Amino acid sequence: MRFAYPLKLLLGMVGVLLLLATVNLATLLLARAEARRRETGIRLALGAGRGRILRQYLMESMLLAIGGAAAGAFFARWATGFLAQFVWTGNIDRAHDVSVDGTVFAFTLAIAILSGLLFGAVPAWRALGTDPSVALQHAGRGLTGPVGRAGKLMVVIQVALSLVLVLAAALFTQTLRNLRTLPLGFHAANVLEMPLMNRPGGYTGMDPNSYYPELFQRLSRVPGVGAVSSATLQPVLPALFPDHSVTANDVAAEAQLFLVAPDYFRTLEISVVAGREFTVHDSPGSPRVAIVSQSLAQRLFPGQQAIGRRVTLPGPAAKELVIAGMVADSYLGSLQKHNSLQVFTSVFQEDAARQPRVLIRAANAPTADLVRRLRQEMEAMGREYPLRIETLDRGIDRALVKERMMASLAAGLGVAALLLAAVGLYGLMSYSVTRRTADIGIRMALGAGRGTILRMVLGESLVLVGAGFALSVPAIYGGSRLAATLLFGVNPVDGWALAMAAGLLTAAALAAVWLPARRAARLDPMESLR
Repeated sequence: MRFAYPLKLLLGMVGVLLLLATVNLATLLLARAEARRRETGIRLALGAGRGRILRQYLMESMLLAIGGAAAGAFFARWATGFLAQFVWTGNIDRAHDVSVDGTVFAFTLAIAILSGLLFGAVPAWRALGTDPSVALQHAGRGLTGPVGRAGKLMVVIQVALSLVLVLAAALFTQTLRNLRTLPLGFHAANVLEMPLMNRPGGYTGMDPNSYYPELFQRLSRVPGVGAVSSATLQPVLPALFPDHSVTANDVAAEAQLFLVAPDYFRTLEISVVAGREFTVHDSPGSPRVAIVSQSLAQRLFPGQQAIGRRVTLPGPAAKELVIAGMVADSYLGSLQKHNSLQVFTSVFQEDAARQPRVLIRAANAPTADLVRRLRQEMEAMGREYPLRIETLDRGIDRALVKERMMASLAAGLGVAALLLAAVGLYGLMSYSVTRRTADIGIRMALGAGRGTILRMVLGESLVLVGAGFALSVPAIYGGSRLAATLLFGVNPVDGWALAMAAGLLTAAALAAVWLPARRAARLDPMESLR
């Protein structure tokens, strides 16, 4: 469920890219059909039926579509594994099979057939309207006829779709950057994370209130270890758990609840503003205590001292705890849906069995020798765990796997969109220059300089790009509503991101039409008029 909505949005973006590719091919085939008008006119004049001409054009487009789908399916067998590994990078266990199966092949074939019909319909329709008597005449220079208007419209559509995808790539990349550069309020560097997951059947005869303190004490004596603690959840995790209602003096607040062990704040280097940390003396038989964040203390006790006050946690039997300490606000829990109202309880005062995540702060950068020594201490305790020791930085990357997936794949789609738009514009302008050779020759013979011709071709391209930008506005505002819940620290219609996307697309367009424009400017007027 965590990836359901992002994957649906990515599927929509892939659909936009497919539509962009379809329009691109339709533009190229339309130009090719115009170049074959004389051939089509001759065949019609010799008695070929229009149905036969239609079948030929559609068959050509279907061959292109199915051939491309076959190549894509072959490439997908390697690409799916590569992309999955690139996105996840070993951060989480992939529970779903991402291999290409029969369903994927059937879906690909259906999409290929539909795409072939779509981008083959435009040149086929154009071929059906061919008048043999007109086609056999050598008239109709330039892109002023139906083909020119249709080609320009398709390029405008390509630019609009490309801008949407490039903007999405910019927004998701900025979201990932914002999350990675957040001031967390704690220091993840040099911290190792070790989840202790029991066997499926659990352990018998194990007293967690004596086992874990002894374990932490032994681990803390390992050379190179600065502090050891634990928590039931990793410090940074996706927004998977609901907040809890905390009340005090008839004031209620929705806060995040954390079950932590002694030295938790020292291990993560979170400042204790007032009071104290948890200690080993906070046991089941001692008064129940809690530590709150500064924001929660100000919410529950505005302008008052929070230390020594009582708060109530929800549950089948309401728990009343005494506030023993107050810590600085930090980005513990979810980065995406951060709640600065936080309450911490001692894991050793809970009755339920625990499977903590041990946190170990190393004095310096963790080494393989340190990890080996930690494993030896774990084995010496006589308990078997499927140990996996990793850095807390890797754990933070795991919490951002959704954002990493969106940024990586959206960036790939954006680059593909830029290339397709550039190819479409290059094809149209190259065809335009070829068809207008005589017209350009006349202009140059009448005194038009090479700079004038160059500006004319580039200006026509920029007009098409500008029209595409205008056409994309409704799609951008509509798509911003769909992507808003997946963004962080960036406006869905951010002006800088939009300007950057438009600038990239404009630069790609100018680069694409530079060769046709330069070729037009270098035409020899006498050669052109011949």
